Amino acid sequence: NFKLSAAGEYVALIHPDGVTVESQLTFPAQLEDVSYGYGFIGSGGSTSTVTLVAENAPCKARIPSGSSDSNGWQLQGFDDAEWQSGSTGVGYERVDTGYNALVGLDVSDMDGSNATVYIRVPFTHDASPTVDGLLLRMKFDDGFVAYLNGEQVASFYAPGSLTWNSVATDSHVDALAKQFHDFDISAYADELLDGTNVLAIHGLNRAAANSDLLMVPELKADSI
Repeated sequence: NFKLSAAGEYVALIHPDGVTVESQLTFPAQLEDVSYGYGFIGSGGSTSTVTLVAENAPCKARIPSGSSDSNGWQLQGFDDAEWQSGSTGVGYERVDTGYNALVGLDVSDMDGSNATVYIRVPFTHDASPTVDGLLLRMKFDDGFVAYLNGEQVASFYAPGSLTWNSVATDSHVDALAKQFHDFDISAYADELLDGTNVLAIHGLNRAAANSDLLMVPELKADSI
């Protein structure tokens, strides 16, 4: 009794409580006669999964103040020495949403000043095994755009044209924001560098004056 968009969208199986997610998938634009879904490796499979970015990973964040602020901030070689330091998740709460337990870098200064926050999460990668799959997992409120070494790889509730003070196009329910949403970004595995990399997140609130924000990324790679 429903249809899924060929342009790609988010689909989930939700428990009768209306909150608990049993299974979820965010799929990209579909190709004719090509199936898309979860892959499974049997007991004899040779794929191994490594976590490139874990929860509570070291990160940097900045609340931009103008259109020319932090040009090139998504790139691996950008100088972020003057940015705030902490660990993921990045966020804050003014009311009790349960976000504080997940926040390792407080950016409450953005409340009332900007709906956008820039986040950089450095990580290392050994390019010797071939990466067969790449999965970005996000806990987020309200929207985001993700970049891998400067290449856009995923987005949710983001406007078509981003600026230094962009806002999310919709609100993400607090209960769902605290659960990981999976984004298959295997198509961008070639963007991984041997050595130092950066996962950059353009975090988006629904408005500049907002009671909470949360950005918790996780990045996993399947190697063969």
